[in-house]
Amino acid sequence: MVLARDKDNQVCGLQAIFLDSQTAKKAALGDYTKLSRGFIREGGLVQKGTPEGKIAFAEGAETALSIAQSKPDWTVYVTFGVRNITNVALKTNERSIVICADNDGVRSGSEKVVGAAAETLSAKGIDVWIALPEKPAQVKKWDFNDALQAEGAQAVSKQLDEMTLIKQGVTQERLESTLIDATAALRVGAKAASSITQTETDSRDMMILIKQFVNLEMTGDLLFGQKMACLGGDRQELKDASSKTVAQRTVVLAFVEKAVKHPDVLKQMESLKTTKSQSINDRGGYAAIHARLLEGKPLVDDIQAVVTQIRNKASAQARSQTEARDRDRGGRSR
Repeated sequence: MVLARDKDNQVCGLQAIFLDSQTAKKAALGDYTKLSRGFIREGGLVQKGTPEGKIAFAEGAETALSIAQSKPDWTVYVTFGVRNITNVALKTNERSIVICADNDGVRSGSEKVVGAAAETLSAKGIDVWIALPEKPAQVKKWDFNDALQAEGAQAVSKQLDEMTLIKQGVTQERLESTLIDATAALRVGAKAASSITQTETDSRDMMILIKQFVNLEMTGDLLFGQKMACLGGDRQELKDASSKTVAQRTVVLAFVEKAVKHPDVLKQMESLKTTKSQSINDRGGYAAIHARLLEGKPLVDDIQAVVTQIRNKASAQARSQTEARDRDRGGRSR
């Protein structure tokens, strides 16, 4: 039995999981194996760790208990569902957290929800780390409780130590330290976009375009994070941040409108008609792709994912322009 507590630390709900007294597995009670009552969305504290320990969140009670057993110094919360991670994490007021996610496979629903939670929490200034259990090849879904039963607490502890920082918190200090770089990158991007003439698209190396686009998108992420950090604060700062975000989006659209005409980009887009590319998130995000580009080790999947984004943005821009012209003609005719 795990108790849920509200922001005032008062019990507001509970979840009970019935076990077989002989096997210690879930009792054969059909739909009544797990019983939830009250308001459990607030989550529950499973273990209070030491000040030096990490702050961890798990969606299920069994997983949370497995984390607690493997990491006695960690503070562990159960969120009673993957969609409650954001709410429970914000309630704790922690600045660095570890989401001990279930490994349900690439592009699974839980992976998307965890990714969305990381974006939201990062915009609130929280560093988000993700820990995933190593899933056996033949298994579709695997969590840290499965790993604990199969491999023991020491193996789980090791896997938790391999957590990855997937989203750094957007704090005022970080914004101030990177704003100069972001502004410089924005100017470079604008210059690059305006300098690509029709003649140059025939000679410019496609990889240069790829790198410039990735830089522009990373700048966009930074400016969007700045805008999100201003929500609920000074209205003028929010207005300025919004203006920068809009200006950067205009630069990106101008860039892709010309980059999409590059002959090698056109060839790549033609090949993608019969090959489904991975998403930017599948490739680890723009930061991971950028790192491989700097090392001179971009993968085919990286290039395909970026070209797909260029194509999609150019297509969306073309549709938007067509719709605007149609509306304008319709207005004049009336």
